[in-house]
Amino acid sequence: MKVLFAIAIMLFVTSAWAADPATASVSPSLTGEVLEIQDVDSYTYLRLKTKDGETWAAVNRAPVQKGTRVTIENPMV
Repeated sequence: MKVLFAIAIMLFVTSAWAADPATASVSPSLTGEVLEIQDVDSYTYLRLKTKDGETWAAVNRAPVQKGTRVTIENPMV
């Protein structure tokens, strides 16, 4: 499962870097309910249920619990 998750994150990051910066949108904040948590060395990956659907977000290592409603300021796509 960890390997699959790592591959998915690498694919996501690769596609995000390949995106045209002129078309990438930056939202003032990302708010959602935490559905899943993956802690790694320096980051905490959060699967969030937002008003627009589900998405993953990476934040600096944080003690977050499932079910918590979080807001991430200045997220980058």
